[in-house]
Amino acid sequence: MQQLSLSGLVALHLAPGAGGTLAYVILAGRIAEVGYPPLTAFLVAIAAVIVPTELAILVLAYAGSRRQGKPVITYRAHVSIADWAKLVPALLAAAVVGTRC
Repeated sequence: MQQLSLSGLVALHLAPGAGGTLAYVILAGRIAEVGYPPLTAFLVAIAAVIVPTELAILVLAYAGSRRQGKPVITYRAHVSIADWAKLVPALLAAAVVGTRC
């Protein structure tokens, strides 16, 4: 798989968040005027901009890697059921503790 330049990596990392931030800034006032909390604008930005942008990047990478016969995500490792059984409750507990602080 081709190694991206540093600027390319930074752009791929920041592009979805920058687009989501722009959508939030544009939508927050309008959504608040309608009577919804500003968090709604954040969730709309995630659903309408960030996730589709990330999926588009993966689809484009898949199309390019498929022509070369290489996987999109390398260095994947299988996670056992026992590890998932430990990981999921730990992450849920961390999320609950994090929201209470």
